[in-house]
Amino acid sequence: MKSTRVLHLIRHAKSDWKESELNDHDRPLNKRGRRDAPLAAQRFIQEHGIPDCWLSSTANRAMQTLSFFADEAGIDLNQVQCSQRLYLPSYQTLLGAINSIDDQHQSAIMFGHNPGHSSVASILTGQDYEMPTCSIISIEFELSSWAEVSSETGSLKAFDFPKKHIR
Repeated sequence: MKSTRVLHLIRHAKSDWKESELNDHDRPLNKRGRRDAPLAAQRFIQEHGIPDCWLSSTANRAMQTLSFFADEAGIDLNQVQCSQRLYLPSYQTLLGAINSIDDQHQSAIMFGHNPGHSSVASILTGQDYEMPTCSIISIEFELSSWAEVSSETGSLKAFDFPKKHIR
């Protein structure tokens, strides 16, 4: 039986490049990232509610972005499936993670990086997207299983990013 499933892709907020000796995986958010992420989290939870399944890259900047969303949603970080393989993954790796989501979940949120997030959003919807930092793309699927998610099976439900709200 088909049902509506929603995937929310969150690109990490703006990262800090000041400490050049830092490994890329360890780079934190900068001041703008720490400003944008809590506002994006608040808007997201108000508009979309709390997703059933939480996934994230293990990179510091993704985890810091995630923490603002988890705080806003009242989610314990121990409930989040964090994976090194979601750090700068290929489309195939991201699709594999999406296809592996347990079917008991109607909605999932995934924190990660470009170019992977923009690529998977574009391929799943059949439209071109470039996700700026701290952006959120929500894709809706009418499928009976997450395992059926593939090229052009989704439709855009929402696309939000910080600069949309700057006046």
